[in-house]
Amino acid sequence: MEEFFKLPLEEKEKVAQLSGQIEGYGQAFVQSEEQKLDWGDMLGLATLPPNIKQLRFWPTNPPSFRENLEKYANEVKRLADGILKMISKNLGLGVDKLYDMFKGGIQIFRFNYYPRSSD
Repeated sequence: MEEFFKLPLEEKEKVAQLSGQIEGYGQAFVQSEEQKLDWGDMLGLATLPPNIKQLRFWPTNPPSFRENLEKYANEVKRLADGILKMISKNLGLGVDKLYDMFKGGIQIFRFNYYPRSSD
């Protein structure tokens, strides 16, 4: 992920957020009289369900990005499903109760990058 955030701004802006959207590349900053500028880059991407993926926001540079994100998203989903099943079992609800309630849910990742201050 760090590789993406270290790319030139022009490259990152190829997957820039559209106005009012949470997906894509953008910046978050806060400035007030009392504090210095706080800068952070972010990248938001929907992964599940497959029909909500907007691949136009998925970077193609670095080349391994999409494949690595798919693997990561699948592992997070597998882990979350397992946790739901364990909680259900320990609450005496039956192993699949919570899993059945949340299966088919939405999975969205937000990656934040805070570059070192130039001070």
